[in-house]
Amino acid sequence: GDDIPEFAELEPISTSFIVDEKGNPIGGDGMGVPDGMFGDLFGGLGGMGAPPSGMGTDPGGFFGPVLPDEEVNVGDTWTETIETPLLGDDVVTTQVTSTVVGTEQVDGAQVFIIETVSSTSEIRFDMAEFLLALFGGFMGDEASEEDLSLLEELRDQLRFAFTVDASESTMVTKFDPERGLPLESEVSGQNRMAMDVNVPDDDTGEMVSFTLDMSMSQRMVYRLVEASGF
Repeated sequence: GDDIPEFAELEPISTSFIVDEKGNPIGGDGMGVPDGMFGDLFGGLGGMGAPPSGMGTDPGGFFGPVLPDEEVNVGDTWTETIETPLLGDDVVTTQVTSTVVGTEQVDGAQVFIIETVSSTSEIRFDMAEFLLALFGGFMGDEASEEDLSLLEELRDQLRFAFTVDASESTMVTKFDPERGLPLESEVSGQNRMAMDVNVPDDDTGEMVSFTLDMSMSQRMVYRLVEASGF
């Protein structure tokens, strides 16, 4: 229809986290707002989601890039590949490549400037088989011929397909090697998700169809603010 979802355009969200000496969030206002930052909606579905350890876009995770085990300096590049399980045997693959591109003075400290590019593969899956198995489980072994016939009819019509385009996001981090902390991190990118659904109505049992095609552009900036009393 003509209705535009309320989240079609959001005002900037400002929130605070308390982090430990390693930069991991341990409390603060921000610990309760992952939904508002699309953390659960996109969860790992694409570069603008929240890979478990790659781009630092998960409000519940470390702010900044994945760091290598070995020492690095200006000009060095490292890559990590993250596989996130989906339904069945499918996985989504995210390749995170970081490069130390230079140094800069920030509040008297010399920091590394780290540029990170996160590339996530296309995702396609259909929850129809899962839902059909669930319906069949509810029926049990004593299902009537009528119930089984309805299930087979539903099998031909049920559709719950998701597609998330391959995506890329970028992050620039100012990292203090002396303290081992990211002082600032900015993430930006775009993502597109589509849904094609044909499911029975709860009240009438008639099949109801709808499609969703949503593109999201997101920019997130983290800054470490010195504070006392924590």
